Amino acid sequence: AKYHACRFWYWVQFHLDEQLRSASQHAAARGVALMADLPVGVARNGAEPWARPELFRPDRVAGAPPDCFSPSGQNWRVPAY
Repeated sequence: AKYHACRFWYWVQFHLDEQLRSASQHAAARGVALMADLPVGVARNGAEPWARPELFRPDRVAGAPPDCFSPSGQNWRVPAY
């Protein structure tokens, strides 16, 4: 049962990856860059930036733009990538 569940989710992930890759290429061909979402974020000095520093922008931070709840936006102080 575990094997079949694992196979199913592998299949789902494979197709999601293909779809995202296609959408990303379509957007890039039109000068639009897509950025993935950080579900929680990572620590600036955490394992992820240490292991793969080329994926992160230490000179930038992630946050949220201004809106009616936070007129000045939000600085989450997590490194952008």
